[in-house]
Amino acid sequence: ASYLKANGISASDYADGNIGAEAKNKAQTYAIKEAQKATYRDTNLFSETISKAGKSKSKVLNTLVEGVLPFKKTPANILARAVEYSPIELVKAISYDAFQVKTGNLQASEMIDHLASGLTGTGLMALGGLLASLGVLSGGSSGDDKKDNFDKLQGQQQYALTVGDKNYTLDWLAPEALPLFCGVEFFNSFIDNGAQAKDFYTSLTRLA
Repeated sequence: ASYLKANGISASDYADGNIGAEAKNKAQTYAIKEAQKATYRDTNLFSETISKAGKSKSKVLNTLVEGVLPFKKTPANILARAVEYSPIELVKAISYDAFQVKTGNLQASEMIDHLASGLTGTGLMALGGLLASLGVLSGGSSGDDKKDNFDKLQGQQQYALTVGDKNYTLDWLAPEALPLFCGVEFFNSFIDNGAQAKDFYTSLTRLA
């Protein structure tokens, strides 16, 4: 429906077959792709690489991948979505994608879509940092087992939203939770150590 609206095609024209076969195929292809992305079933380079690693002739690699990710495509695509909704995608959109549009290898509408995803993810990351500063969102392990165990005994949970004296985990809210809690982790690292480039990497590894 969003594709039809963006291309000036009415629902009645589509239903009555008053549009060309090419336009109809483009609309259906776009809808299928978006549905696959929404359910983490799309095929992309990252998910295909992970899937192939699980079928590797190397027993060590095969056992490692199968042991960690018995169902490879879905978690691989969740991670791919997390990258799309992050500052990484924003930087990619204004650099690599812009060049691809200029050379005719990418449609401007696709670049705008990537740019919107990157902006959304960057906003979620900033929101995570803000909510962490207000004590509303908690991150993962602090690295201090005694403190973590004490917090657990007090009823506190990791990657959770705190409302009054209750807290609710949000780690299931993928992929939106990843940039959100990346902002939380980055804020916590900033409080503990001051701003350092390695803190961003540490935040990502904790989330992983």
